[in-house]
Amino acid sequence: MMDWRILSLLFLAGAMGSGCETLTAQGQSRRVAETRMNYEAESLRADLQRLEQRVAGLEAEREMLHGYITGLRDNLVESDTRRASELAAIHQQLKAQSQEQDRVRRELADELGGRIEKILKTAQPTPPPRKQQAGYVHVVKTGQTLSEIARAYNSKSELIIKANNLKNPNDIRVGQELFIPE
Repeated sequence: MMDWRILSLLFLAGAMGSGCETLTAQGQSRRVAETRMNYEAESLRADLQRLEQRVAGLEAEREMLHGYITGLRDNLVESDTRRASELAAIHQQLKAQSQEQDRVRRELADELGGRIEKILKTAQPTPPPRKQQAGYVHVVKTGQTLSEIARAYNSKSELIIKANNLKNPNDIRVGQELFIPE
């Protein structure tokens, strides 16, 4: 990869040195011109060599940067793949935990339901067998009092207490069945 300037200087230097030197002053001036051209040619060769080295260095640096970019791209792809698999694993763990929580909730609900049922069975005294008496069965609703229930059936609280064998008339519960005599 020679520069055209170097080639032209070499050609001129060759052409100048091929004649006979007849005149001393002319010969000296030609030698000075040749020397100057040779010096410039060598300087141009050195510049060319430096430029070629710089180009080679830039090409090597470009290749290195290209390799670096390729490595970064590969790391990104690998990192994205790894993150995607980590996210999938976390999603699976969350799904498994959610299923386990649902199972535990069902178990707790079943267990608590059984316990509540057992407590309600033991807490509700079975009413003594009633004599064949005319009346109504009333299921206590939220907020109802014994006196309100008695008024609704045109009865008296004392009759309801006695008919249901209640020890504490203020201790009636929602859902409790009361016999209301006529």
